[in-house]
Amino acid sequence: MYTSRQPIVEKIIIPLMFFLKSNLTKKYFAEKLIDMDFANNNGGWQWSASTGVDSQPYLRIFNPYLQSKKFDAEGNYIRQYVPELENVPKEFIHEPNLMNESLQKLYNVILGKDYPLPIVNHSEARDAAIKEFQSITENS
Repeated sequence: MYTSRQPIVEKIIIPLMFFLKSNLTKKYFAEKLIDMDFANNNGGWQWSASTGVDSQPYLRIFNPYLQSKKFDAEGNYIRQYVPELENVPKEFIHEPNLMNESLQKLYNVILGKDYPLPIVNHSEARDAAIKEFQSITENS
């Protein structure tokens, strides 16, 4: 099972949540993708990073958790490709960091040891990205 949302969410998270230049991330993926197509890769990065001719930065800051819940409600894709989470029930599969210590032990996944803790707070990063886009718009 493959979801077409994954590359869209990745393209939005990397430049907008971590403030990495989209041309660097575009180049990285171009080197790694086995089905790389320049036009699709280049256009896709511009669209999703809101740096192309159709930029709409406020609309394209997707919430990765909501995207995951909407397009993989049961968490099957996650369980298939992230074996550390295979025993986690669907109510926590999209945000395992919400499990308390006893649930982590119960499902055999200790956060920070077996599975990484979140590296960015989506709400804070989203707000920072919007402020950045606003300052660019106001100063141009």
